[in-house]
Amino acid sequence: MRLLIVDDERITRNVLLNHIPWSEIGITKIETAGDGKEALEIAKGFKPNIVLSDIRMPKMNGLELARCLKAEQEDCRIIFLSAYSDREYLKEAIQLRAVSYVEKPIKPDEIKEVVKSAVDEIKKQQRLENRNYYAKQKKICMEILTGEKVSADIEEYPFLRGLEYIASELRIYPQDPSAEVEYDENALSLVLEELIASLLKSRVPDINDSDDAMFRKYCLFTVKDLNHIVVLFNIDNDLQKDKVYSLTEKLRKGLLHKLPQLRRVFAGVGLSVRDVKELKDSAIQAKAARRKCFLGGVIKDAKEQGMGRYDFSGKLPIEILNLWRYGNYAELENSLSTLADEISPFTETTVDSVRGYYLTLLLTLTQRAKSQNSVDFGDISAAALSALGEACCLEEMGECLKDTAKLYFNNKDSKSQYSQLSEKVAKYILDNYSDERLSISQIAGKMYLSPNYLSLLFKKDTGKTINQFITEVRIEKAKALLKKDRTPLSSIAEKIGYHDANYFSKAFKKETGVTPKAYRESI
Repeated sequence: MRLLIVDDERITRNVLLNHIPWSEIGITKIETAGDGKEALEIAKGFKPNIVLSDIRMPKMNGLELARCLKAEQEDCRIIFLSAYSDREYLKEAIQLRAVSYVEKPIKPDEIKEVVKSAVDEIKKQQRLENRNYYAKQKKICMEILTGEKVSADIEEYPFLRGLEYIASELRIYPQDPSAEVEYDENALSLVLEELIASLLKSRVPDINDSDDAMFRKYCLFTVKDLNHIVVLFNIDNDLQKDKVYSLTEKLRKGLLHKLPQLRRVFAGVGLSVRDVKELKDSAIQAKAARRKCFLGGVIKDAKEQGMGRYDFSGKLPIEILNLWRYGNYAELENSLSTLADEISPFTETTVDSVRGYYLTLLLTLTQRAKSQNSVDFGDISAAALSALGEACCLEEMGECLKDTAKLYFNNKDSKSQYSQLSEKVAKYILDNYSDERLSISQIAGKMYLSPNYLSLLFKKDTGKTINQFITEVRIEKAKALLKKDRTPLSSIAEKIGYHDANYFSKAFKKETGVTPKAYRESI
């Protein structure tokens, strides 16, 4: 969000610039000007979302500046600063649809709150506009992917008159495969739009288009469902083929950073095509390339060539089976690493063949435990079986088997150790529920187990997912705070690990059937 500060007093400008934590309220870029004329010149290139302006200034006063800005940039929010004696200007300020009117001497906390309100209002309007825009571009994207006649106007969408195109597909996997995802299509599309716009600006030299215009020229994307995303690129002299590959990789990493609910994001890139009608073929190739990420985990290109399919009846797989019957933990762990290295280059290897072999290794260890009559291994192997089924890649399958072997070898009373793990998870959550970054990955790192396997062990032992337990703990803590005093909901949300008060309210209502406000009023 961009802010322009306009005041003819240098001291006032410096106080506003340096004594308010702008980044905390979403202001990322700031420019200053000493009068209205200078501000108008800066605004042409800077395109401020919010202008914080004095009213009485030389050369051009704040009201004249506001009229000119509104003519050029109607959605710009204006906040006026002025002394009590300037009240006669208030009527005209209202007519110019100023967001607020703040009296001098300025109070940083008051300015911060007024600007924050403007930021929130802009974001609300943007969300509404984005929903409308996203619905339209999704329709165009799906028409392209299904081979239907595109209904969009070429003049409105310059993307459609490109000379060359390429498609990417991304597959996202939530942290807890057995729980509901904590985002919807609209939330995911907003994150994607923000990431793609930022990446396009960083990869395309000297781009000055607005986000909306840039998308209409270079890119279309659609959330096909909450697990699959397709991005279509228009390649030209600015956005070249080699940049699409690195841009897709940055998008993959960006999603993982923006959405801590995700544990993996895989991506594939298709081949370039000369006609928008052929983009569906590039998307099919991107999907095939993305599926190959199961073996190596890195982004794949459709033109990459592999070595065919891996033979699980070969010498090494047979030797490894024997290790799982008789070897120690170090040997079992090393065998999985060796096997993964050998399988990975064979990019045509099917997922089912890998799962089948790893299932054989699990059953071999289970039989070994049964033959010794010393370990109650049933629940652990059942959880491992579920984890193998939910694993999204070769690496996760290996982690699952290593964890299973670790539980088998570390403690002969594995049933007891299994329950102790759930108790440790519960205690960690109770101690850290206020951390908004609390996640299955963070907890799993403390337990030295893979996130997928730990979540399934916990659910097997408690009947709840880890995310469900985190939510229950946070809501119970919220109830206690709501009973105690009249603390604002935003403060309560922050205290229990939610950075967003609206999300907290939704979670509270989903868990209790009432909003936090209604709950407080009922006490």
